Amino acid sequence: MTDLLAKVQANAHRLDVYVGDHRVGTLERQGAAGSVFAYLPDVGRNDFASLLMPVRLESYAVPSALIPTFQQNLPEGFLRRKITERFGKVLATDDFVLLALTGANPIGRQRVVPSGFARNWAGPLQVDIDALMGDSKAGSLFAELLDRYIGFGVSGALPKVLVQGRATIHDEHWILKAGDDKLPGLAVNEFFTMRAAQCAGLPVPQFKLAENGTLLAVKRFDHDALGNALGFEDFCALLAMPPERKYGGTMERIFKAIDAYADGPRRLEAKETLVAAHLFCMAAGNTDAHLKNFGLVYADASDVRLAPMFDMVTTKVYPQYKNDIPAISVAGKKLQAPDKTFVRFAQERAGLTQARLREMAQRVAAGLEEASAEMAVHSRAHPAFKPIGAGMAREWAAGIKLLSYFDAPPKRALSAP
Repeated sequence: MTDLLAKVQANAHRLDVYVGDHRVGTLERQGAAGSVFAYLPDVGRNDFASLLMPVRLESYAVPSALIPTFQQNLPEGFLRRKITERFGKVLATDDFVLLALTGANPIGRQRVVPSGFARNWAGPLQVDIDALMGDSKAGSLFAELLDRYIGFGVSGALPKVLVQGRATIHDEHWILKAGDDKLPGLAVNEFFTMRAAQCAGLPVPQFKLAENGTLLAVKRFDHDALGNALGFEDFCALLAMPPERKYGGTMERIFKAIDAYADGPRRLEAKETLVAAHLFCMAAGNTDAHLKNFGLVYADASDVRLAPMFDMVTTKVYPQYKNDIPAISVAGKKLQAPDKTFVRFAQERAGLTQARLREMAQRVAAGLEEASAEMAVHSRAHPAFKPIGAGMAREWAAGIKLLSYFDAPPKRALSAP
């Protein structure tokens, strides 16, 4: 292992970039902290490494940082600390080296490996997903997986690992996620918040909760039905912003990115869905829906669409986030509730009528109601989750009252766990 890491370190100054099976270019250090990317000759126009970087002879360069698209999947928070603790004595773990270490297995179709390494030099872990999720020791088994191999390109502040389902059709790929002591019941929280979004008609990937509630599995949406990798870029990358600025986003800039890359019905659908998602986050008490939680997915430049929603959590149930404000602004405001500013934006920028917004609010309210009833059943069967579940039900009840701004009160009271 030490020899391999030394080789990674030695070759990290120059990285090979692949799109699918095709090597399309090279990424190199430039100066003390900059980077430059150049396509190889004769690369096909659809083998672009990023929507922001169409295939051309001229190189792309950023003088003082890693090019944003290559920052998208860098580990953050827990994962970054874990890699530094484990490999810090061997590797100088700056962004370039972290990309060399984790870039072979990222979200999306882009692959980045040290110069001369095989594209699949670091293969995914194979796991029997159903057996893991049904195991009473799922949490500890996840910790072992995380400790055995953390070289995956997946962003986020909390523990995550990418795995390949064992003995499944087309080798389904999943993201396994767990919480920490600061956020009790996080996996269950995310499961039911995602379930509420699903019940509201919002696009979400397939997801499963471990029977003991310690682990959440989310099926990767960046693969098609045949298992081929699709392109994915979050709005941080699409707006050429570094990950640390993920809380500085605006709906106006997100819509400009959609206008730039999505066409026709896909463009309109993306904008309408984002308006609904913003309403949902207000009502569900999710103040952590930032630029890296939304993005575009594509097979090629002619098929760009909004990615499913992910990382949806009722954050306001936790005391440290009780008074938090939303991550994305609308018309210069961090809106905690729908108002005239929100309606004007939805009408002028997404073409939505008052009637359509009312229908949208009704769907969100109904989704929260349905998921709350299911959460109440879960809480009765799992008393340890009952305090968090009760807090979530209160947040959602308050959120449904906010939606009455559109004259869409809930049809019935939420079921308290």
